[in-house]
Amino acid sequence: MKILIVEDGDADTHLLKSGFSRIQNLTTQVLGAGSITSGWKQCQSNDLDLCVIDYHLPDGKGFGLVERMRQAGMTTPAVIISGSDDPSLPQKALDHGATAFVSKSERNVFQWASAILYAAGLGV
Repeated sequence: MKILIVEDGDADTHLLKSGFSRIQNLTTQVLGAGSITSGWKQCQSNDLDLCVIDYHLPDGKGFGLVERMRQAGMTTPAVIISGSDDPSLPQKALDHGATAFVSKSERNVFQWASAILYAAGLGV
């Protein structure tokens, strides 16, 4: 499974990579990007199975990348992640074309990665 993580925080990127690597029966190739711009380039040049996109990025909100993907006809599951406690974010993520929203409040890396896969309909 080829996964793109669009996250500007090195610690969160590391946690996600570690979590995905701990899931049994899941072979992953994890790509990284730190902004919407670099994430878009990765989306265009790779056949991705999943995009995990942070809500707050240096060049805008993660919703912008999801909208760009959908406008280009990309159907890759896109999960928005955020540490924000804004209760409206899950619905906003769906309204902007995301497959799901997962809170960063879960810091058990295995559970966090699993929750993202299940939210995207890719549970293993």
